[in-house]
Amino acid sequence: MTKSCLHNKLSFWQQIRTPAICLVIGASAHTGVFSQEEPTVEDPQDEFVERARFYVSPEERREAGLGTPLTEWLTFYGLLEAEYEHSKIKYRDGESFSEYFDTEAVQIGLEAEFAENLLGEFVFEMEHDMKFRSFLDEGVLALELDSTAILFGIQNLDFGEYYSHFVTGPLLEFGETRKWALAVEKEINGNTDFIGYVFDNEGSNASGDTGWGAAMEWVSEDEAIRIGSGYMSDLRQSDDFFVEEDYINATKVPGWNFYTLIGFDSFEITAEAVTATGYFSMEDERMRPQAYNLEFAYFTNYDFQIAGRIEHSKDLIDEPDWNSGVAITWLFGKHLILSVDYLHGTFDKPLSMEEDEEYLKYINQIAAQIGFEF
Repeated sequence: MTKSCLHNKLSFWQQIRTPAICLVIGASAHTGVFSQEEPTVEDPQDEFVERARFYVSPEERREAGLGTPLTEWLTFYGLLEAEYEHSKIKYRDGESFSEYFDTEAVQIGLEAEFAENLLGEFVFEMEHDMKFRSFLDEGVLALELDSTAILFGIQNLDFGEYYSHFVTGPLLEFGETRKWALAVEKEINGNTDFIGYVFDNEGSNASGDTGWGAAMEWVSEDEAIRIGSGYMSDLRQSDDFFVEEDYINATKVPGWNFYTLIGFDSFEITAEAVTATGYFSMEDERMRPQAYNLEFAYFTNYDFQIAGRIEHSKDLIDEPDWNSGVAITWLFGKHLILSVDYLHGTFDKPLSMEEDEEYLKYINQIAAQIGFEF
């Protein structure tokens, strides 16, 4: 929850207490050092309703939407998304397999100021692909105490940014974790934030004790550089591994991550690594999942972006060892965003635990997404 609104250094409670300011900045995410300058407007509120936004991380997608004040203390925002993906897998024996799927999703967010120092954020999500699902993606209460905040509720734990300019998320998203948690965020100075948290270990693969983690982020004065790192005590609790029987493990598997963003006038570079520091023991094999993602984005103007990706992974079942591709994104008017991307992935030596003799050779993926913010 220390994540800012599209690279602008606002803490969690500042985002809620000044939603209009946060969303104004978010609506022009890549101005200044992050993209070419947009036309000057006399009233910041005019810019607030001027355009949709480029997304760079899942946190930004969760916070997307232009926002509508319902009362003096409650703000409403939302995001509609429709996504289509096609992939073609080639096996080493020459056979191939294609699959298609589409997903529709609705995100509804509420930001509330219950009292001067008691704030809340609630994000509801509904998805439909092969079946319909609805759930509370985030439900957090925050108590502000000077430069410190105490947060409690269902949270996306502060472990990685998962930067991406693509519809298809990076392989390192295996570290994303959403749990009931208690977190303490501390603003060390104007450039550095620290957060520590404990979360509920659950499920058949849990040891019964409480998980924990810590993260720190530094941002330069001009916000052109952002560097962060974090540690989490048990990757078995991540969204991917928690429901995957192949990764059930008797002992904890800690994880570490690092990310950085460097922005120029019309160019941006992001790099990130997520790796387990322990091992999953499966059959006769010990696996230490890890992934690295490097992306470049160029903003030809304030409503068009082209991006490239190179990523590498290890010990992720059924995922390519190398992946690369390009993506383009358009912003249309106030609320609409369209993205299309292509990725080519290759597989190295298969894991010995995989029983399929027709080992994977490469995969081609095409994805398109349209989003409407309100």
